[in-house]
Amino acid sequence: MKMKKMEMYFASASIVLGVFFLIYMIPNQIRTRASARADVEMFPVFASWILIAAGLSLLIMRIVSMARSKEKFQLDADWKKCLLPLAKQAGFLAGFIVLVLIMRVTGFVIPAALFLFGALYLFGSVNLPKNAVISVIFSIAAYFLFTEIFKVNLPQGWLPF
Repeated sequence: MKMKKMEMYFASASIVLGVFFLIYMIPNQIRTRASARADVEMFPVFASWILIAAGLSLLIMRIVSMARSKEKFQLDADWKKCLLPLAKQAGFLAGFIVLVLIMRVTGFVIPAALFLFGALYLFGSVNLPKNAVISVIFSIAAYFLFTEIFKVNLPQGWLPF
């Protein structure tokens, strides 16, 4: 039952995130890049719809399976235990939104490294020096992968990368 509840929470979060991208993030990006090609503009929209569809399908599957087994969706008697996973998900989502919003000012590498460091710690990795090294290396590698290989312009910000 706990896994079904958690999957329902994740499904709801993916639906909310997909709708947020469709309503807020994508129109702002398209307006700022008026000269972008139409096929390039379609990828974020398509990815957002896939995220929403995946969340909806998971949510419907869990509701149907709970209806078949005649289980009722209710919070545990100790509802405070349910708040920790939800707080982690909310923190992750809030960190991602902050990452996207400050990326134009600070560039890609700094907020991506901070976000990844926080996400690693949030989901259980307590070795802080290792988290810092992984975050910095992955952020720089992702920046060069997207800019040099995929030829996607990412925000530069204060640093030359």
